[in-house]
Amino acid sequence: MQLYLFFADDAVGPESNNELYDHALHLAPDAGIGVVHDWYPLNKTQVNSLQALDLQNSRLKIPFMHIGECLHGVGSFQQSMFPQALALSSSWDVDLVYRVGRAIGTEARSIGIHACLSPVLDICRDSRWGRCQEDWGEDHILTSHMGVAYASGLSKNGSWGDSDAVVPVMKHFAAHGAPQSGLNAGPWMGYGNREVRENLLVPFKAAIDLGGVRGVMMSYNEIDDVPSAVNPMLYDALADWGYDGFIIADDKGMSELEYVHMVADSPTDTIGQWFNAGGMIEYYDYPLETYMNYSWRTGTRRFRSVWKAGS
Repeated sequence: MQLYLFFADDAVGPESNNELYDHALHLAPDAGIGVVHDWYPLNKTQVNSLQALDLQNSRLKIPFMHIGECLHGVGSFQQSMFPQALALSSSWDVDLVYRVGRAIGTEARSIGIHACLSPVLDICRDSRWGRCQEDWGEDHILTSHMGVAYASGLSKNGSWGDSDAVVPVMKHFAAHGAPQSGLNAGPWMGYGNREVRENLLVPFKAAIDLGGVRGVMMSYNEIDDVPSAVNPMLYDALADWGYDGFIIADDKGMSELEYVHMVADSPTDTIGQWFNAGGMIEYYDYPLETYMNYSWRTGTRRFRSVWKAGS
């Protein structure tokens, strides 16, 4: 059974009495929670309490992974805030960027976060896009150096198990920074796979090889009419690089396969394409257990990657 990804602010708090956590257990009665996202408590105590509650109720006894936003600071109002990536990149100071990553990684882990959705390694080629401030610029070499420094700081040079380090989750894979008409989910306006491989993928490979990255978030866009979430070229690139971390869809990245890209005709078809492409973690798009159970019962989709995704 696929573990449930849960928005933890819905589950805990001074007035919650864990009602919505119980609702999550109803959706995945034996499995429990697999991933908690976007929850920023004051300290680890709340996280540990939810972890203990989950382990008590889960048949699988697998601790959940706590993922947070760490774009230029931990995504809360309690931690330090630093300049956006574009401003840091303008310094050309990789040591400074490393130290910023170290500070953010330490603060994230201090409140129980295990993995951070950073660095953003998109190459911004269209200022209409509106997210260029999240990037390190329009040059893939500069982005590579800055991305490696930031990821190395978050991960403490790959020491993910230390109490002051987190797992970096690089995004958005790939070719997300030059969309048609500047639209966030628009097709990539490029010149084919050669440019993707020789320019846009370079920072991602560098972050895996040198930055301690062990998470990849897929992008919303298409490359040559193939959505990134199910694009064989991108999964083949990860395999060629020897990548052994996890792969997560962006928020609504799954449902957009059906409603935006129109390459899937149902939620079941969408989930099947995602797993068979090599995807592992789904966001909040669908109650995943319902569709997996349906597919197993009816035989409409053979999930050859389910066991790999859950391992």
